[in-house]
This record gives sequence, structure tokens and C-alpha cells, in this order.
Amino acid sequence: MKTKKSLLLSTLVLTFFLKIIPFISAYVDVNDILYRGPRDLIEMIKDFTSPFFEAILNTSAYEPFFFAKILLLIILFLVIVFSLNKSKMLGSLEDKPFVIYTISALISILAMRYLPDSDLIQGILLPYSALGIAITTFLPLMIFFFFIQNSNFGGFGRRAGWFLYGIIFLALWLSKEVTTSSTTNMIYSFSLLFIVLSIMFDKSIHKYFAFKEIRAIDRNLSDAQIVTLINKYHAAKEAYASSGHLSAKSQMLFLKKRLREEGVNNID
Repeated sequence: MKTKKSLLLSTLVLTFFLKIIPFISAYVDVNDILYRGPRDLIEMIKDFTSPFFEAILNTSAYEPFFFAKILLLIILFLVIVFSLNKSKMLGSLEDKPFVIYTISALISILAMRYLPDSDLIQGILLPYSALGIAITTFLPLMIFFFFIQNSNFGGFGRRAGWFLYGIIFLALWLSKEVTTSSTTNMIYSFSLLFIVLSIMFDKSIHKYFAFKEIRAIDRNLSDAQIVTLINKYHAAKEAYASSGHLSAKSQMLFLKKRLREEGVNNID
């Protein structure tokens, strides 16, 4: 009975909204609300926070690097908090959160407020730009690289894959629809060089990956053998402790020496 009442109530509510939405749409532009709502919210947050950051950073919101300074301030604050908490110099965040957060905030503000000039900001931002370009440019290459090397293709299949990728890459690069500058041309040149080297040294690269897999298997086998030796050592030790037989002691000493050769020193 309760389920039927809930179903009836849900049906009535849904019917009400389906009936009222056309009337609301007739007087209110829903698309305009969806478009302007987020923009108005962002502008409100910007207008509210800008005076605080202007006072903290001793700058103007119209300065070109105003937003960059805010982001650098946040990064610096988080790094200092992490470093102080990790070093335990002033205690941990659990013990003295107010001290750590206050010192981190003051150091961050002092560091960003008294930066000499905008040229220094450009120098600081350069590594971040390089990081972003390197990741976004070479990430697709590395994804395709590991896809090729971890596939079951033979040498011809891997080279054919790289050749097809290189042809498409070159066609898009030379396309009139792609606007390029000297900097982007240099980046694309290095990317194309990476593709050419992957084709030329495909056999050596694949051998390296195969060798890594073999070493990983050998390492696992070696670990299993060491565990077996440790178990045998403890069994011989227990046998010698209970019986005092010299053969058990000899076996125990032999296994201990063998384990030390494998780098296992503390087994007692």
C-alpha cells in the first residue's frame, strides 16, 4: 500500500512539472539562464576575491601576470606546508596546524609580493610552459610507442605502424589548415625525428623490452628460490635445536652462507 502511494505521488509530481515547464519556458529563456548563470557566478567570485589578492600581492587585477601570481602563490603555499609537515621541524599538521599554515602563508606571501619585476615572472613560468608542451606533445607518441612495443606485431608490423603514424603526422603538419610558427615547427621536427628513430632502431628497442621481461621473470624465480632457502634454513635450525645432530648443523651453516651470498643477512 505504501509503495502504491509513493508511486502515485511521484506520478503527480512528474505530471505537475511537465505541465508547468512550458509556461516557465514561455516567460523565461532557459538557454539564456544556462549560458549567463555560470558566467555571472564566475564574475561574482572574481569581483569578490580580486581585492584580497590585490592587497596581498601588491598588484592590480589588470596586470598581465595577476592570475599567474595567484596560482604560484597557491603552489608555493602547498609545497611549504608539505615540506614543513614532512620535516617535522615545527611539529606535524596534527599537532600544530595553525603554526604550519600560518608560517607557510607568510612565507608564500613574502615570496610573491616582493618579486622584482614581470620579467622574472616570465622566467618562472617558462619551465611550466615547457612541462605542459612536453607532456601534451610527446604523450601521444609515448602511448603509441608502448602500444607498438607491447603488441604481438612482428618487426614488419611494428615498422608499418610507425610508418603509417609518421605519414599521418607529416600530412597533418604540412596541411594548410594547421597554422605553425618557428617554435611549433621545431617541436614537430623533434617529434618526427622520434618517429624516424623508432623505425630505424625498432629491433634494438624491442630486444630491450624483451630483455626487461626476461630479467623480471628471472628476478621472480630468484626471489622464490631465496624464500625456499630461508624455509630450509629454519627447518634445519629447528632440527638441530631438537636433536643436536651435526648433519643438521652442517646443513644450517651451509644454507646461512648461501643466503648471505644472495644478500640475505638477517635471517635469525
